[in-house]
Amino acid sequence: MSPTRTLSTIDKTVEIIYALRELDGARVSELADHLEMSASTVHSHLTTLEANELVITEGDMYHLGMRFLQLGKYAQRRREGYVLADEYTEKLVEETGYRAIFFVEEHGQGVFIHMYSGDHPPWMHTDAGQRAPLHPLAAGKAILAFYPESTVLDILHEQGMPRKTENTITSTNAFLEELEEVRQSGVAFNDCENIEGIRAIGVPARAPSGEIIGSFSISGPKNSMPDEQFRRELPKTLKSIVNEYEVELTL
Repeated sequence: MSPTRTLSTIDKTVEIIYALRELDGARVSELADHLEMSASTVHSHLTTLEANELVITEGDMYHLGMRFLQLGKYAQRRREGYVLADEYTEKLVEETGYRAIFFVEEHGQGVFIHMYSGDHPPWMHTDAGQRAPLHPLAAGKAILAFYPESTVLDILHEQGMPRKTENTITSTNAFLEELEEVRQSGVAFNDCENIEGIRAIGVPARAPSGEIIGSFSISGPKNSMPDEQFRRELPKTLKSIVNEYEVELTL
């Protein structure tokens, strides 16, 4: 799934952008050491990025600029379905009280688009645009279940299936079997597979064309989400709200 040929100059620019994010800003020498590049190369890339208003300088420190915020907002809202999903993610919180997200797949990873915390304190802070493995998440399973098996296998091969908790499914065959259950029921479950003590339920979201454009998910502590609610009551609520979302997309 990765490109077989890339431009090394652009690759270096992208590495520098990500390093600035990872280091929360850096000097030329720090970036050069971190990336094992020459200081002159790093400086040339930073100068180009600054000329294009993608980085800013504060003294001798370089930081990502607000131009990325503009680009990110565009990506977050470039599809009508993404915009409408914000309203329905919030509606999920209002009706269930649990943390709710709208989530999409991109380059074999899950991307958080909209998030609302609900009544329970957030156990992990998530920013819009943050990425996560698909296999331990209800939202990820809800999407993968409706992809061709060959695509799923490509993603699992490229991304791996790292164990997040003792409940994480790390067997390809077992995972494919679970995806078949998701296809049959239209609901995916994460029973403490990504974070210890946290359960989640996911449902795929379709565009009017039938294309899977993402998924909605609600999650909460296991001690506040007993089995009957987790397996029966909340999935019905989630499916109902996602159905409303899909109907509105067709209007």
